[in-house]
Order: sequence, then structure tokens, then C-alpha cells
Amino acid sequence: MLRHYTMQGAESGLGADYKKRKNVIRVRAEGEQFLLQADTLVDVVNWIEAFQAATNIALDLDERPMPKLPTLPRRRRRRRNPDGTVAPSTAHSVPTGTAAGTNASAGTPPRSAASTSRS
Repeated sequence: MLRHYTMQGAESGLGADYKKRKNVIRVRAEGEQFLLQADTLVDVVNWIEAFQAATNIALDLDERPMPKLPTLPRRRRRRRNPDGTVAPSTAHSVPTGTAAGTNASAGTPPRSAASTSRS
């Protein structure tokens, strides 16, 4: 490798004004410009999204700007019955006779995709 580039401050997008080839991506980093050609338009979109994601995380956490959109979910309010009491939530209820977070038939905790073994 002759030189490596940082993605800090890089700009990426569609090279729409480049007419010699189709599906061209333009990346500007450290004062230089790179034109990259993808096979399909779907690949162009995926590459541009990946370049922009890399640019967004290239800065240190202390130097990154705060996002403008809310990133945390809104707090949910409990429903109230007409008499003013709080209605029981069905989203967090556990069926009777089972332990929370276990498989009722086997009595074992649920397995995630990451914890499955390969045979």
C-alpha cells in the first residue's frame, strides 16, 4: 500500500456528472478524489451508505456532533382504567407455571443466534 486515508471528514456520493461509466461513486478524502465503479445500482447505494457510516464513526466520541433526531425511544405511559387505577400490562406478563425467560417445555433459557453451536 502506498498510502492510507482516514475517513474523518470524507465525503461520498453518487458521481452523477461522470458520464464515461455507469454506477460511479465519488469519494473525497484528505483533499483527493476517488471514483469507484460498482456493478449495480444496489451496490452503489450499499457502498455509499457504508462510506457515510464509516465517516460518521471516524471521529472520536468527544468530537462527534450530537444527532439532531431523538435516538432514544419515547417513554411509554401506562393505560389507566376509568376508575383511575393502572391497568395491568400484558407485554411483560409471564404465563403461570413458567419461570421468566425460560423455555416452558424444556426448562432451559432461550438461545440466541450467537450462542448456537455449529455441527
